[in-house]
Amino acid sequence: MFTGILMEEAGRCYMNGANYATLAMCQAVAESVLRRKAEGSEIKYWRLLKRLHTDGLLTTRQKDDLIWLSKIRNPTLHTGSYEKYANALARVLIPVIENGKITERTPIESDCRRALRTIIGLLHILCPEPPEPDFLVPTRA
Repeated sequence: MFTGILMEEAGRCYMNGANYATLAMCQAVAESVLRRKAEGSEIKYWRLLKRLHTDGLLTTRQKDDLIWLSKIRNPTLHTGSYEKYANALARVLIPVIENGKITERTPIESDCRRALRTIIGLLHILCPEPPEPDFLVPTRA
């Protein structure tokens, strides 16, 4: 239930252009799902990813995407130094150049789309289908 609330909020943040919040919520969704899959393990995030990958619960691509998400989220939200702050700010202000032309998109928008794709894929793989409600199961009269 908690993961569902976080996922809904991640979508809301994305739709409203709250890019920093989208990245934070995507990381929260990932950690919620992964820690639950690891039965509440409190080991460091990187070790958790390695363990779940070794156990075959994450593909190499998923593990790499989750490491990327953590790496992009942390300096985006923890901007203690001027350099980190400037880098995080640049991801919002500098437009993306495609085929020699400036686009209206910024790197952080691409980051948000990738983050959402990453967690949706994660949820698809790690979250089982919910059971059918009792009222849909035929009963004998």
